[in-house]
Amino acid sequence: MMGYEVGDKVVVEITEVDEKDKELTYGVGNPTWIRSKYILGKLSDFTKPKKIRFSKAEKKEFDDVFNALNTPWAILTRIEEQSGYYPNLYKRLFQTPTASKQSQSESQSEFVRVIEHPELIEVVKEKKYYIRILGQYLVHSANQKMGIELVSKEYADPFSLEQIREMNKWEKFKEIDLEKCKEAVKDE
Repeated sequence: MMGYEVGDKVVVEITEVDEKDKELTYGVGNPTWIRSKYILGKLSDFTKPKKIRFSKAEKKEFDDVFNALNTPWAILTRIEEQSGYYPNLYKRLFQTPTASKQSQSESQSEFVRVIEHPELIEVVKEKKYYIRILGQYLVHSANQKMGIELVSKEYADPFSLEQIREMNKWEKFKEIDLEKCKEAVKDE
């Protein structure tokens, strides 16, 4: 149960009204008047819009599609049809993992709120990691066939947790748990 303090303003569900005296004052704390199950939450929970977290890449894709189109249907359709151009938004809206707390329809509903109120977007800095293997660090290789190379830390590339999990599926890393090899990149 949520804790309340003196002076908190709360939203209450009224289930009955005394027909004789419709202006009867309800006594909070008196179980005959308002039970805690009818307190829906603090007023601030209902009045302050919740920020919606976007990665930097999602925000860039959002700005691009939002500036090009003007209706939620058109924007969602463009993202679905051009998933290669909007891979981060496509994944967020149409490939919600089953283990996620949010369903695909909830993700899309939340996104429509962002279309209506772009000021709700909060860009969060994605945590990055170096991957250390045998005293050296991974870097994206210029040689596409190799994919990655080992180098000294000064030349290492930072990877997101999502990239690390994706690389863990690669055949060349089937014997290594890259998540155990990660070192957090220090904020600059």
